[in-house]
Amino acid sequence: MCYIRGMWKIAIAAILASTLLSSVAAAESPWAETARDEDLEVKLVTFGPGDAVHQYFGHNALIVEDTQRGMAAMYNFGMFNFGPDMLPKYLQGQLEFWAIATGVRRTYAAYRTMNRSIRVRELDLRPEKRRWLAERLSWHVQPENRAYRYHHYRDNCSTKVRDLIDGASGGLLGAQHSKPARLTYRGHTWRYTEHDPIIHMLLVFWMNDSMERPIQEMHEAFLPDELEKLVDATLIEEGGRKRPLVKRAYTLFEARRAPVAENPSPRWPSTLGLGLLLGGVALLLAWLQRRHRDRFSAALFGLHHVLLGILCGVPGLVAGLFLLTEWKVTHWNENLFLCNPVTFLSFPLGLMLIFGSRWARRWLARAAYLMAASSLLLLVLKLLPNFDQQVWLPMALMLPANVGFALAHRLLEPTKG
Repeated sequence: MCYIRGMWKIAIAAILASTLLSSVAAAESPWAETARDEDLEVKLVTFGPGDAVHQYFGHNALIVEDTQRGMAAMYNFGMFNFGPDMLPKYLQGQLEFWAIATGVRRTYAAYRTMNRSIRVRELDLRPEKRRWLAERLSWHVQPENRAYRYHHYRDNCSTKVRDLIDGASGGLLGAQHSKPARLTYRGHTWRYTEHDPIIHMLLVFWMNDSMERPIQEMHEAFLPDELEKLVDATLIEEGGRKRPLVKRAYTLFEARRAPVAENPSPRWPSTLGLGLLLGGVALLLAWLQRRHRDRFSAALFGLHHVLLGILCGVPGLVAGLFLLTEWKVTHWNENLFLCNPVTFLSFPLGLMLIFGSRWARRWLARAAYLMAASSLLLLVLKLLPNFDQQVWLPMALMLPANVGFALAHRLLEPTKG
C-alpha cells in the first residue's frame, strides 16, 4: 500500500508540474522586453526531499524575476514522462528529461502540499550576467532545446542548474570548488536512501566501482543541497574586494520530516544478521529433512529457496541484465560474484522442489555450490588492488547465505555405506 501511495504521489506531482506552465514561457524570450538588466533578479530555489523514490534526493530550480514588470518564471530541468516505459528507460540509461518554465507561486504551493522544504538564494550577479542567465534559461525551455539524456550523477536537474550558475559567474563555482569532495557518489547515495532499506540495498548492490572514484566538490552538486552549499561558499572578487555570490538567503517553508544524515551510517550488522538467518534457516531445514525425510520438510526447504530467489535472485537477475544496457555505472559489478541470475534459479527450482522434483534438487545443489564458491573467490580477490569496489554490505548478506545453502545441500548428499 505504501508503494501504491508513493506511485500516486509521483503521478500527481508530474500532473501538477505539467499544468503549472507559465504563460511567460510561451514567448521565445519573455525577458527581451525588460528595459534594464538591473531590473532582473535571479534566485536559486532548493526543494528538500519528498516521499516518492524520485524525490529522495531533492530538487532545485532557477527563478528569473522582472521587478519592474512584476513577472517571474521558475525554470527547472526535472521533467520526465511518467508512463509504463519510464522505469525500463531509466534502467537502460535511456530516460529523457526536459526543462520547463512554471509559475512561481503555484509551484511553491505544490511543494508545500508535498511537505517539501523550500529555500531561496538571491544571486548577486552583475546585471549583464543576470540578463545572460535569463536568456539562456529561456532558450533551454524551447521545444527544440529542452530535452536531454538523463544521468543521475553527471547530467541531471541539479547539474544543469550548477553549470548555468557557473557560466554566469564566469567559472567561479568550478574554480573555487575543485577540492576533493568529502564523500564519494556512493557515500552520498547511501545517506540519501538509507531510510528506505529496499531502495538503499538495491542501489548499493547494482552500482559498480565507479561509485568509489574520487570526485571534486563541484561533482557533489548533482545533489541540490550540495549545490546550495557551494553557492553559499562562493565569493565574487571585483576591484580587489570580495563579496558573497549569495545576496540574501531565506526559507519559505520548512518540512516536517527527518533530516538527511550528513554521513552514511553503518548497516552491516543488521545485514549480516539477515544473511546468517537465511543461511542458518537453510541448514536447519536441511537437518529436519535429513532426519524426517517427509514431504513437508522437503516442501519447507523448497519454500526457503523460493524466498532466496525472490529476495536476492531478482536483484541478481536485474544486475545481470544491466550488462546489456547503456547504464555503465552498473557494468563490471563485483557484486555479481555474490548474486546473479544463477541465484534467481532458486525461485523456479524451489517451486519444483516443493512438489517433489529430484531433478530440481540436483540443480539447486549445483547452483548453491557455484554461488558459495563464487562468493569465497570474491573474498580472496578483494586482496588485489583492482578489486576496489565497496561490496562489504552485499557481502555481509550474501556470503553467509550462499555458504549456508551450500552446506545445507551438502548435508543432504547421500552417504556412502
